[in-house]
Formats: sequence, structure tokens, C-alpha cells
Amino acid sequence: MAAGSSVIAKRYSKALWRLADGPGEATEWVQPLKSFSQAIETSADLRTLLKSPAYPVDKKWSVFEEILTKVQAPKQLQHFAKYLLKSGRLEVVSEITKQFETLVDISNNTVEATVESALPLSEVQNKALVDRLEKFTGKKIRAKIVTKPELLAGIRVHMMGRTLDATLAANLGLMQQALLHAEA
Repeated sequence: MAAGSSVIAKRYSKALWRLADGPGEATEWVQPLKSFSQAIETSADLRTLLKSPAYPVDKKWSVFEEILTKVQAPKQLQHFAKYLLKSGRLEVVSEITKQFETLVDISNNTVEATVESALPLSEVQNKALVDRLEKFTGKKIRAKIVTKPELLAGIRVHMMGRTLDATLAANLGLMQQALLHAEA
């Protein structure tokens, strides 16, 4: 995404934030907004429709309105999407969604964490890991768990611009460094 589009998306996400009646309502809007954005992102037909000058705005809106209804978007969110369409900004809805979710996370004291694990984690392990990360950060954690067998053993956590690496490879690397410095 171009830098200009990012600035535009930030402005629209802030406007959407102000439309919400507080953080609770904004939080409820995240999932329908994400579903709507993903529908556009994953459908070549919808992206073509969006960009095509052959279809008038009202025809385009009838398609997008149907999608918004299916994802149970509240009326304010539907009005916002219609405004984006009429303004020619619906193509940045994916970035708007990301920026909006960031605003919601900040207000809810939530951090997204991506956890890479060599093996699938059980529900008990997931909960224990999230609990430890919450205690460590002092924030609520929304964890996305990804299984990466190439890690062989351990986990790697990406959050708040940092990486916590407790994989076998990282630990072997630390051991190698310690041995090399011990020999020197």
C-alpha cells in the first residue's frame, strides 16, 4: 500500500472510531468490518466491480450492501461503507480495517501476538501461554497460533514489535555463542 493510502486509511479509521458510541460498540464492529474487508480482498470479481467504471455506484452498492447484511454489519457501518464507495475509497477498506482494529486494541489494552510453535498446542497449553504473556505485558493478548514444524521444538512469539524466541535453534545458537566466548 502506498504511503498516501495509509494516511487516508488512518483518517477514515479515526472517523469510523468517532462514529462508534464508545469502545464497546467499536469492538463489536471489528468482526463485521473484517469479514467485509476479507470478502473484497479474496474476491477478484468484487475487486473488478469496485474498479469498473461500467457500473454505476447504486449498482455497486446493492452488491456491497448485500455482503454487509450477510456479515451482520450494523447500520452505521453500512452507511460508512456506502460513503467510502461514493468517495472512491472502498479500495482501501482493508487498510482502514487494520487501522481501526489497532484503535480498538489500544482502547481495550489488547495486543496481538503471533505464536509460532513446532507442534500444535493444546487448549490448556494455549491458555497457559496467553496467561503468561498477559502477565508479562500487563495487557490482554489476542493470540494467533501458527504451527511451524521446521522449528523442531519450542515456540517463537512476535508481539509489540519484538520477538521472543524459545525455539531449539535459538537455544542452540545461544549455547554456541557461550562456548565460543568461553574458549576465547
